Amino acid sequence: MRFTGAVLGLVLLSPLSVIAEEWSAAPLLGLDAQFGGDTLITIQYEDGSDQDINAGNGLVFNGGVLVETPVTGLDLRAVVGWKYSTSMASNIDVTKTAFPVELTARYGVGSGFFVGGGLTHHLNPKLTVDDDSVDFDSSTGLVLRAGWEFIVVGYSSLDYDYESETYDASSFNIGLEVPLNF
Repeated sequence: MRFTGAVLGLVLLSPLSVIAEEWSAAPLLGLDAQFGGDTLITIQYEDGSDQDINAGNGLVFNGGVLVETPVTGLDLRAVVGWKYSTSMASNIDVTKTAFPVELTARYGVGSGFFVGGGLTHHLNPKLTVDDDSVDFDSSTGLVLRAGWEFIVVGYSSLDYDYESETYDASSFNIGLEVPLNF
């Protein structure tokens, strides 16, 4: 009876091992410049010029994993990042930060080009002006991406909420994303 159970278990699990052999993963590092969204604060400079800090603006440094699936051309991508934006002012300290998490699928369409989409979730979006800060609610949205080799362009659609106010934090982005195949 034990022998029959062991053989049955091996027969049932062998397709899973074949599927697992067809999957591969590589660490992924990326850098995005993102632009857009509603103005959260406008900084007035002494020379009369100004600078807007927008909800969608920022540099995003991220890392994660790119998983090749057994389906030809289909990859899954999971990254966690740090989004940062600041002002150029010397008399006021303004920063905006968030921790984006993205889960996307991408499909290779040939010659190094790909398209994809999925979900983004921004954890702890925060605007800090000197010693005061506004902590927005964490937010989930959609992300669309396209690219060639390591170059990526995309669009993220999401809102930041604070008390009864809603701010559009959507952004267009351009960046680099490099899988580290050892």
